[in-house]
Amino acid sequence: MRTLYNTLWSDPWIKVSDILFKERELIPAYWIGFYDDGSEHDVPIKYPDIIYHSRWDVWKGIFPVEIEKTYSNYKLNIDFLNSIANYELQAMTMMDRMDPDRHSFAFAERQRFFRNLLRKWLAVVDIYNIDLVIGDRIPHRPYDYALYLICLYLKIPYLFLNITNLPNRLIWSYDISRITDSVGLTYNKLLSQLQNKSIKEIIKRIDDDIIDNYLKKKNDYNSAIPTYMVAHKKRQKRNSNIIFLGMNFLKSFLYINKDKTIYRRRNKTFIKDFCDIHPYAKRKNKKIEVSRYNALHYGYINYKAINYKNRLKKYYNLIAEKPDMSEKFIYFALHYQPEATSNPSGDIFTDQYLAVEQISASLPSNYKIYIKEHKSQFLTISEGHKSRFKHLYDDLMKIRNVVFIDLETNPFDLIDNSIAVATIPGTAAWEAIVRKKPAIVFGLTWLEAFPGVLKINKKEDNDKIIKFVNNYKFNEKDLLTYLIAIQTLAPKTYSYMLSGKANVDEEICIKNLCNQVSIALKELKNKL
Repeated sequence: MRTLYNTLWSDPWIKVSDILFKERELIPAYWIGFYDDGSEHDVPIKYPDIIYHSRWDVWKGIFPVEIEKTYSNYKLNIDFLNSIANYELQAMTMMDRMDPDRHSFAFAERQRFFRNLLRKWLAVVDIYNIDLVIGDRIPHRPYDYALYLICLYLKIPYLFLNITNLPNRLIWSYDISRITDSVGLTYNKLLSQLQNKSIKEIIKRIDDDIIDNYLKKKNDYNSAIPTYMVAHKKRQKRNSNIIFLGMNFLKSFLYINKDKTIYRRRNKTFIKDFCDIHPYAKRKNKKIEVSRYNALHYGYINYKAINYKNRLKKYYNLIAEKPDMSEKFIYFALHYQPEATSNPSGDIFTDQYLAVEQISASLPSNYKIYIKEHKSQFLTISEGHKSRFKHLYDDLMKIRNVVFIDLETNPFDLIDNSIAVATIPGTAAWEAIVRKKPAIVFGLTWLEAFPGVLKINKKEDNDKIIKFVNNYKFNEKDLLTYLIAIQTLAPKTYSYMLSGKANVDEEICIKNLCNQVSIALKELKNKL
C-alpha cells in the first residue's frame, strides 16, 4: 500500500515507517514533514523517491509543482460537497488560526482556499496512487482535514492517533466522530473477566504512571494541574526572555542531527526568515498562498493581540462571580480555542454557546449553569484572541440561569460541589469521573464508552441529561477496568514533537506504534 505520512515527527516515525515498509509492505510515497525535526533532510535520504512536502507550504495550500499544474483538472462532485456541508463549516472555523487579527481572512477567501485544498488532494491521491494515510493526530488543520474528507469520499483508510488524558497513551482511530469500537468491546470483556476481582487486584494490573495520574486527580488541584498547563506556564516565562527568543531565532537556521552533525536548513537566510516570520498567517488583501509577514509587522499584530486578550480578560473579570456552592449547578468548563479538542472533536459544538444552550433547555428552572473560562484563552503566548469575542460572553449571559465564575476558583471545588460536569472534549470530563461526578461531553472523547459519560450527539441524547445525572452512581471498579482497557489498546508511546519521550524507551515506542498500526488496519479491513 502506497502510504502518505501526514505531519509526523521524524523521531520515531522514520524508523516506524521503515518497519511497516518491510513487514507490512506500506510503501512511503508522500511525507508531510515538520520544519524543525530534520525531516526535510532525513526523509529524502531514507526514501529518495518519496514526495516530501513542507508543513509550512501545505498550511498555505502550496503543493508540489506537478499538483499545482494539474489540480484544476480535478472537479468537485456536487453530491460530495452537499454531503460534507457541515464539515466544510468546521473547516472555515479551523482557519481562525490563520487569521492573526480576526479581520484578514473573509469567509469567501476561506471557502476558496478549502475547496482548492480538496481539489489538490484529489490530484495527490490520483497522481501518486495513495492507498493509505497515517497521521499523528486527529486531522485538525485545514489541510489535513480536507485530506481526511477526500479519503472518506474515495474510501481510502485514514488512520490517526487520538490523545487521552493518560500519560503517553495515544489510541488509534479512523473516524473523527467517535472512538474505535474496540474500546467498548475490550472494556466489556474486561468487566466480565474482572467481576470477581477486588479493587486492589485490579489496581495491580494498571501501569504505575496511569495510577499516579488517577490518584493525583483524586487529590488536590495543585498536584493535578494538567501537564499542558504547566508547559504553557513555562513557555510563557521563556518567551518573555529576549535571550531565549534570540537563540531560538538563530537555531531556526540549523538542524543538529542525532550524530551531532549540523545541517543548514534549506531555503533559510536571515532576510527570508525576517520577512516570513509566521508562515501560515493570512494578510489582508493577499491570497494565503503569497501572504508574508516580516518580524516588525507581525510583532505589531501580536502586540495588538495581547492588548485585545487583556481587554477580554478584564471584561470577563467584571462579569464573573464567586460561586455559591450551595446552589444546584452544572459546571461547564469553557474550552480553549482554537484547538483540536474543540474543532473537529467538538463537531458542531465547536460553537460552545450551542452546548450551553442545550444544557439549559434540559434543566429545571432551579438549576444553575456555572461557566468558567479557560485560563489559556488569555495567555500572551496563546492564539486565544483568534476565537473568542466579547459577544460570546454577552450571549451566554442571556441564557437562563448562566453564571460566570471567577477565574481563580479552584476547578476541583466546582467539580465536587456540582451535580455534573459538562464540556466539549477535554480534561474536565476526566477530572469529573475520577472525582465521582457524571460527565456530559459534547463531541468525541476517549471516555465515551464509559457509563459515567453521556455523549451528546443529538436531541435524544440531550433529553437524557437529568435522568442520567439523577441515576448516576460512581463505581470505582468499573472506572479502573476502563483504564485497563485503554492501557491495553494504547500502550506507551511518544510521538507528536517528542511529547513524553523522556518517559518511554525508543524501541518500545516504535514496537508499540507498529503494532497499533497493524491492529488498526486489521480492524478497519474487517469493518469494510
